[in-house]
Amino acid sequence: MGITGVMLLAHAGRVLVLLRGSTAPWFPLHWNLPGGMADEGETPERAAVRECVEETAMWPLAPRLLRTIDMGDDGLLYAYVSEVGEGPLRTCWESESHAWISLHELESYSFVPFVKDLIGFALSHE
Repeated sequence: MGITGVMLLAHAGRVLVLLRGSTAPWFPLHWNLPGGMADEGETPERAAVRECVEETAMWPLAPRLLRTIDMGDDGLLYAYVSEVGEGPLRTCWESESHAWISLHELESYSFVPFVKDLIGFALSHE
């Protein structure tokens, strides 16, 4: 079982999503949030921030825990939400594209598990 941290970067009623590459081993060509597995000894929040910076070059401002989800055999998912901080958006090799989406655009995207509900919850409580 692992611990995963994801970051919902929010700006002006929209959240940043990343399109996973066609060769990704897990849900290729599905939309996801910046995030990933925590390194040994790393907190879920630190993992979410680190992965966000690695995948987008953007620093989150004052992340706060949005939800914790039990993913069964895959472990726990800690979802944080934050306003966009410093840095221009630059996606890494893991992503084929990116988009800033609103609550009303959720049905237009194919997401990895749990992401659609997280975005919907975050944007409806903004």
